[in-house]
Amino acid sequence: MKAAVVGAHTELGGGIVTALERRGIHSVAIMPALFPMPGEGQILIKDYDELSLADLRDVQVLIDAVSFPMITTFSTDMLPLWYELEILRKSPIKLLCLGSASCLFADDNRSTSVFDSSCLCQEDDGVANRLRANAFKRLQQERKVSWTLLCPPLICEEHSQRTGHYEFSGDVLPMGEDGSSCISFSDLADATAELLKRGLQSNQVISVRALK
Repeated sequence: MKAAVVGAHTELGGGIVTALERRGIHSVAIMPALFPMPGEGQILIKDYDELSLADLRDVQVLIDAVSFPMITTFSTDMLPLWYELEILRKSPIKLLCLGSASCLFADDNRSTSVFDSSCLCQEDDGVANRLRANAFKRLQQERKVSWTLLCPPLICEEHSQRTGHYEFSGDVLPMGEDGSSCISFSDLADATAELLKRGLQSNQVISVRALK
């Protein structure tokens, strides 16, 4: 298997590349400029809006590690995600996109989204979460590309170490019995590679959280 990672120069994207290699999955690290990268995988220096299907030769899955996590750095209509979807409509390549807790439901009844609930601290990241929620609604309309959205819990801890202890669940915000809802960047990257190894389902939202 071979996977391309858009945003491989970021903390999360680089972690995904490392996690892929750890599982024997060949990788293509896509980044807008040359950055130091671990491992020995292929590197592609290219702006997101210049990607073509030819750049993804022999790739089975395209992993987007920037559109939702770094959404405020792009204008609404210029997310890497929109360019990726345009390319992938012409191919059998699957899309695995790193999402956000704001794309999940807040309760098992699926009556309220996390974005519309009191779960998120809107004053801290309100603009970004609104953009993410809107981008997710647009993604849901896509029927020509086989996409999967992997959403972290409420808290992503950038500098915590990888534990390898996490669990996947559905499109409802994952929380422990003690109310905890967190994961480290390292475990999120590891979970991304693990989900790829298990196999992706079309047009599915999956959540993941750390286990204590």
